[in-house]
Amino acid sequence: MDYEDALKATLYLRAVAGMRTEEAEREAMLRICYDMAVSHGALSMALEYALSLGDRGLVRELFRFCGDIEAKPTRLCPTAATTDRWTPSVHVRWVYEDAEEEKSVRRLMRLQLAYQLAENRFVSSAAELEVVEGATVDLKLNEVDGILRREHVSSLLEYLAKELDVVACRSAEDILRAEEPGRKLRSSLEPARAALVAAYASGFVHAGFGVDEALTTEGLFQRARHHGLSGAIACLGLLNLWNVEQGLTKLDKFQYSQDSFTRAGAILGFGCCDAGSCNELDPIISLVSDAIQSDDANDRMAAYAALGYAYCGTAKPEVLELLVPAVVDTAAVGGAEAASAAALALGLVFCGTADENVTEVLIQAVADRAETVETVHVFNIGLALALVFLQQQDKAHGALFLLQAIPHPLSELTQVLVEIAAYAATGNVLKCQTCIQKCLRKVNAIITEDAEKQHADEKEVGEGREKEVGEGREKEVGEGREEQGGEGREKEVGEGEKEVGEGREKEGEKEGDANQVQQAERQADKNDNQTEGQAPAEGQGPTVAETAAVEGVEPMPGAVSGGEPEYVARAEEKGKTLLTFVNEELENIVPGVALLGLPLINLHEPIGSEMFLRIVNHMLQYDGLLVRRAIPVAVALHSVSNPQPGVVELLSKLSHDADADTALHAIVALGVVAAGTNNARVAQILRSLAVYYAMDANALFLLKLSQGLVFAGKGLHTLSPLHGDKQLVLKQSLAGLFAFCVQALLTKDTLCQGRYHLNMLHLVLAIRPRWLITVTETGEPVACPVRVGQAVDVSGLAGQPRQVTGVRIHDTPVLLSDGEKAEMGSAEWQPLAPTLEGIVVVRKTNPKDLKEANKHLE
Repeated sequence: MDYEDALKATLYLRAVAGMRTEEAEREAMLRICYDMAVSHGALSMALEYALSLGDRGLVRELFRFCGDIEAKPTRLCPTAATTDRWTPSVHVRWVYEDAEEEKSVRRLMRLQLAYQLAENRFVSSAAELEVVEGATVDLKLNEVDGILRREHVSSLLEYLAKELDVVACRSAEDILRAEEPGRKLRSSLEPARAALVAAYASGFVHAGFGVDEALTTEGLFQRARHHGLSGAIACLGLLNLWNVEQGLTKLDKFQYSQDSFTRAGAILGFGCCDAGSCNELDPIISLVSDAIQSDDANDRMAAYAALGYAYCGTAKPEVLELLVPAVVDTAAVGGAEAASAAALALGLVFCGTADENVTEVLIQAVADRAETVETVHVFNIGLALALVFLQQQDKAHGALFLLQAIPHPLSELTQVLVEIAAYAATGNVLKCQTCIQKCLRKVNAIITEDAEKQHADEKEVGEGREKEVGEGREKEVGEGREEQGGEGREKEVGEGEKEVGEGREKEGEKEGDANQVQQAERQADKNDNQTEGQAPAEGQGPTVAETAAVEGVEPMPGAVSGGEPEYVARAEEKGKTLLTFVNEELENIVPGVALLGLPLINLHEPIGSEMFLRIVNHMLQYDGLLVRRAIPVAVALHSVSNPQPGVVELLSKLSHDADADTALHAIVALGVVAAGTNNARVAQILRSLAVYYAMDANALFLLKLSQGLVFAGKGLHTLSPLHGDKQLVLKQSLAGLFAFCVQALLTKDTLCQGRYHLNMLHLVLAIRPRWLITVTETGEPVACPVRVGQAVDVSGLAGQPRQVTGVRIHDTPVLLSDGEKAEMGSAEWQPLAPTLEGIVVVRKTNPKDLKEANKHLE
């Protein structure tokens, strides 16, 4: 089998492997593809299969092939080549004049593999690949260590901005404008909240560029207040994303402030600027270690989030030692809220690892917190456990079995989260059916309850009709007897019955008065007993705030004894205890989480994604309010940074929904769907909605956040976790997106209340450039002609069909939108990667081989 036939076979096998429900079958097919690619010298293509398998041993083997000129594949015999050595291939079979030229190609291939690994964030340094079972293997990775640490991203992003002429900063007024020029509109946002949303919008728009007009002025920080000040300062870290040294320099002055909110913002900024990169000095742990031991809850929770962002997916043991005590300590500073934040950070650090130690800690935390749950935000513990099993499939069965032994709504919610996360991006149809059933379970329960009520009403109506019929018959018989017996006797009897009835009514009134007095006395005795310390039954008696008021103690926010004030107030409004109210809220989240499983499981499966949109249309017509509120968030997860016209129109319609929660979710979803695309249609919809919701502070706040997302990175970034021709999933990006979407199911409780707007920073894990840059062996960018168009699936097709359609010719660097693909437009340069995406190393074509290369290109 020659190279071209092997390429077609591997593409077909990879497409078939994506349809397998059994993990063993899928893994076997991908290993066959890996072996075929290696045997033909297509190392960059083999790396994609190794990343799909998540096998570090295979990645290490590929680098060994590039480092040692005598290395050969061990599983398959090399194909016929021009020399007796096995050589790496770059789309055509090269004829090397001498060993030096072959060595040069191997070095270029090593650079290309390093860029691909850095794009996938599979490893954070060369040391992770060189350590094998305690021994060190020299893979000659010193020259690519900086690439693996992603130190090149900041400089190349600056080069991209210059080439595309987007260097100029955008003002906050230009980003957040809600009306046409010359027309003024009164805003319902308070000055502090307006400053906060301006900081977020400017941070997302200039993410990674290091310079803007809003965050570099002190006036914005002076207007922000409390947790808003923390968010505004943290956006400085977002502004200096991928540039750790510059970010630490700008944030350094804030970490020594006497104000806890200022310090918390600086700590969060440290984590944001280091997200997606790995500095050689590893400064984040040393910077936040003191804050973890602080007596201030703001410092602690900021430190937990910073560790989660900076070390997402790294599974560092040092971070485990710092976070586990905060998760298991039920009496720590900050209460259940701080423990939930620590658990979520732990889940981010160990996402997709199925680590046994972390699993044990989190399951125990679920069991402990289930008994004393006082805030809805404890679901972050279940979310953390789900992140640990992200894409791990059958490895999550043990955890699910243990969770079934915990009879509590928190455990039920955790089971759904773990199950959908474990089968993310697998296209498993059986799990999709399970998610649909769980979405409809609450609706079916309501329908069953309504049916039973209707049946009872019909029964009462039937009994009433029978009674009326019986009374009518008795009346007819009485009238007949009245005619036979005479009217005089009936009159006497009627008057006697009337006197007896009046007497009974008087006696009944006296008995009723006596019963009311006795009932009042019993209620007074009951209240006295409860005041003396007797606990009322669940769902009855005074609320937590009333009991605290009787005892003369004010409930502390986030404390185990009192719960959060907003939840206490809402429980009081419904006349329920805090425990009962929170349990019901956790139960109501389950259908929405199950709905999120549909786009998550079908992440890069085209048929499943199309079916999801059809299911959504049916659910909008027939399902209940709980599912309807989750639909915008699920649609956003389905179309991240991909504003399809049908999806945009659906969300635009839902943004005017009569239900306020559904409308808020649709506003957030519009920002996620169009994130980093500069989509004019979505921008216009958000501007018109800003006029429509001008007097709604929460809606206007979310609208301005969405406007910032639409222009993220000045149109150069994306939030999509898919890359490598949509065959590879970036776990860190998916973890951040999944965490944000779960939080967005409770928009009023997360993004609009208190400190929870900081959940917007989860998206920093998903931000990455959507570029195609070609570089030489020295790492310097070079302009190469490429053809860009819509990708076409050619797996299984005969001949050599074009893989792109609607072609446009550009010189690199170029931006690739969702669904687009690029091909080389000239044979002058030869790429060392099969998929032109991200950073691609190119090699000047040998004049002797230019004719053969032109034939291959044609």
